[in-house]
Amino acid sequence: MKEAAKLLYQGHASMRITTSEGKVIYVDPFAGEGYDKPADLILMTHGHYDHTQKDMITTKNPDCRTITWTEALKDGQLQSFDQKVAESFDVPGRLIVRLGEELDLE
Repeated sequence: MKEAAKLLYQGHASMRITTSEGKVIYVDPFAGEGYDKPADLILMTHGHYDHTQKDMITTKNPDCRTITWTEALKDGQLQSFDQKVAESFDVPGRLIVRLGEELDLE
């Protein structure tokens, strides 16, 4: 049986998702602890200082990407990003990230 992804709530709006393959996704870095794992993807939902402190993530994998709110919504249209960070979401080798969508972590 495949191990489920893990979610660490860090406080405020900050969280870390670790996929069953060990890929690490940080969302809205600002609060708490748990920024010790190298990032594969960083998501920031809006420009307030309490959602954009990516310097708290001291280690990033070479292909780490940061996707901001301005990239996610252009000209009023949600954008899709093809990012090789997870196989655990039943999308072989890829995760399509759209801000505002819910992800089933089981």
